Amino acid sequence: MSDDGRDLKTQLAAAQKTISVLMEHVEHAIDTAGSLHNLFEHNLQLEKAITEHIRNERELEQFNRSLEELVAQRTLELKDANNQLNQRNANLKELVRRDGLTGLFNHSAMIDILSQRVAEAQRYQLGLSVIMFDIDFFKKVIEVNKLDMRSL
Repeated sequence: MSDDGRDLKTQLAAAQKTISVLMEHVEHAIDTAGSLHNLFEHNLQLEKAITEHIRNERELEQFNRSLEELVAQRTLELKDANNQLNQRNANLKELVRRDGLTGLFNHSAMIDILSQRVAEAQRYQLGLSVIMFDIDFFKKVIEVNKLDMRSL
């Protein structure tokens, strides 16, 4: 074979080797591009997830604020209702202790009051006097004379 043929063969071998190396670089570039594409897609999914998370967090914060406002409002309403109930209970206790016709303390209330006064007199070593009236047929006296005991 001639020198020209050998040179061509050598040049052809060198060209094939260069093509082979270039093909490896191309394949590597394609793999890298695929990896970059996958990484880009993954980053896009992460960005969407983070955006969704931030939106959900804001909604949750708004819901918590609304819930706290509702709890505060209900607490005020409950305190108000409780105050009204306490006032009504105090009124009922007073009604239970008084006679409906005369407005005077009833027997049970008088026993409680006398017990307190006796204990005070004993504690402070004071004298104690009690005056009691018993009017027979008191209801009839009121009816006959058409008296309004609350105005007396």
